[in-house]
Amino acid sequence: MTTRVDTAVPWWHDAPLDRVVRLSGAAMRDLAESVDPLPSDAPAALFFTLSNGSASEMVDAVVGAIEQAALDLVPFLLPGDVGDRSSLAHDAARTRARQWASTSEHFGPYLAHLAGASTSGRPLRVDSFARETRAAGAVRVIADVHGRERAVLVVDVPADSDPAAVATAAEWLCSTGTGVWLTGAGAPAVDRFSVLTVRTPSTPDDVDTIVDRFRPLSYPPVEGRPHAASAAEILLDRVLSTREWAAGRRHNRSVRPTTLSRPFTLDVSWVDEKVAIEIDGHEHRARAQFADDRSRDNLLQTHGWIVLRFTNEDVLADHESVMTMIEQALHRRRSKGTPT
Repeated sequence: MTTRVDTAVPWWHDAPLDRVVRLSGAAMRDLAESVDPLPSDAPAALFFTLSNGSASEMVDAVVGAIEQAALDLVPFLLPGDVGDRSSLAHDAARTRARQWASTSEHFGPYLAHLAGASTSGRPLRVDSFARETRAAGAVRVIADVHGRERAVLVVDVPADSDPAAVATAAEWLCSTGTGVWLTGAGAPAVDRFSVLTVRTPSTPDDVDTIVDRFRPLSYPPVEGRPHAASAAEILLDRVLSTREWAAGRRHNRSVRPTTLSRPFTLDVSWVDEKVAIEIDGHEHRARAQFADDRSRDNLLQTHGWIVLRFTNEDVLADHESVMTMIEQALHRRRSKGTPT
């Protein structure tokens, strides 16, 4: 087995997209943080936290999670009225999917299947297509939505996993056209594959990464869109879309207040007005995360931003109160001018 290190280029440049490798030198949280926001030269990155089981059970869990992600993301690929559950909207979504597939590499029947389920709100039937079709089709949707030709699956392997089962599952997943990169405490025992040593900055414990927010499958948000796995972000976007005063907003855009500060992503922002909205899940209540949030807020406020924080529950249970506070902040900035 060989080990290579190249610190001159980002870590993902050396990792192959056509086979299974073991990554050494960085934890999954570090890898996830380094591709959020997703760099322009990186493949669409998916991070999966594996659970113990047979190879078939592992594959089923991964494919199910990837397919759910594709179901969440397909409205970004085939936009339509997500609130319309009528049979006409369902048929129109399936038609758009077939038309899109006819000029792309998507498999039309499967894409129509996803589009129809997304519009109707009904769960996907896992027996409608072969597992190979579901895996390949779902990954293709995820990559396409991110504007990438390929996707990669980074798998966190628990220490007590069966190495033979992990290896079999990884090889099967890779055979569907997705690069599979193994990491975690159990990865060294899966010695069937070559090792790639990578380097990326360590992520402090008090930084909330995508793998902390979303499990078992995590992925960076699509730039300019609410995170598809966040019900609160999706609802906030839907309501803001009905308000004229909300024009000019950006979702999940990276900002760097100073040349020395690390970049971070704002859930919703109005750059001209310097108003930022952050939506916090339960993990933000932890003391360390709370401190990190306050540090970010202070840095933004020092550079003229208004930062409004809401919990998921605020948005989901009382979005009109949230709308009122956002509108007031924007009105204040627009009437008085934005500080520089």
